[in-house]
Amino acid sequence: MSATTITPRAPRRTLGLHRLAEQWLEWLQASGRAKNTILAYRRDLGQLVGHCAAEGVTTLDQLGRSTVERYLIALRDGEGNCPRTVNRKLQVVRGLLGYAREHGICDHAWVNGIRVRWQAPRVIAPPHEALMRLIGGIDASTWIGARDRAMFLLMYDAALRVSDVLALDVADPDAPTQHCVQPDQRCVYHHNKGGRTEISAITSDDTLAALTAWQAVRCDAPKVSRGGPLFVGRGGRRLSRVAVSQRLAGHANRACVVGVTTHSFKHARARDVYQQTRDIRLTQLAAKHKHAATTLGIYGHLDQEQQLRQLRDAAPLGGGAA
Repeated sequence: MSATTITPRAPRRTLGLHRLAEQWLEWLQASGRAKNTILAYRRDLGQLVGHCAAEGVTTLDQLGRSTVERYLIALRDGEGNCPRTVNRKLQVVRGLLGYAREHGICDHAWVNGIRVRWQAPRVIAPPHEALMRLIGGIDASTWIGARDRAMFLLMYDAALRVSDVLALDVADPDAPTQHCVQPDQRCVYHHNKGGRTEISAITSDDTLAALTAWQAVRCDAPKVSRGGPLFVGRGGRRLSRVAVSQRLAGHANRACVVGVTTHSFKHARARDVYQQTRDIRLTQLAAKHKHAATTLGIYGHLDQEQQLRQLRDAAPLGGGAA
């Protein structure tokens, strides 16, 4: 009998970077991550794998801290990415190697020691009065106007992203936890960034009234069925982000409101909550941030501005001199 030659398996640390990236993306998809998140991670991983290949690094065991640091420098200096973008791409690298560690493929814990210094940008959103003037100026006597008014009020009140709103369906009594508005509970069930269901509060009676008015005329839109998407266009299909942005731009122009985007509603709502409560936890809940530090970094400057005003009013130079 001839001896059988057994080829030993290669150590898992020699796994190719491209293959590891694909495995992680497949795992993320199976975990329910949003499609847009997967696409963004795929782009970032493509950049990482491409940079490593240019340095002759193609397997996990060849990847070291210095390679990752040079990759980050290339993003910053070579491609002109801002520190915030570089930091986001670093988080993708950490996620990839964290996946590898959790599955016993490698022990590259050094990646957690790499830091990118960046400062969260100050969010500037139109004031509450301007946004309410914009929404109040929408002619709700037509089904399109009723739709726009309800849609933008919901985005503002519940601090929703445009993708959250456009994914909503008409409420179904047999499926109360689907992605829809529940007026009796004064809340909305919607996707979060990770693709999971999240609940946001509706605080205004005006919002509920606008949603009721819209649903009463929704079937007046052409080719619309009783079920399906909550916010539809002329063809009866779910509205697109481009269509919503164009509608918002038209309303903003008529109301003479500048600097407003679909994301302004979420930022303005979180800002309003912080200014009214000074409670960072409630603001974090409204902004839907995973970490309170993120919320504080974005909206905390409002406290500093108020304190400076108080300082100027309470203690002017020479104000207490005899």
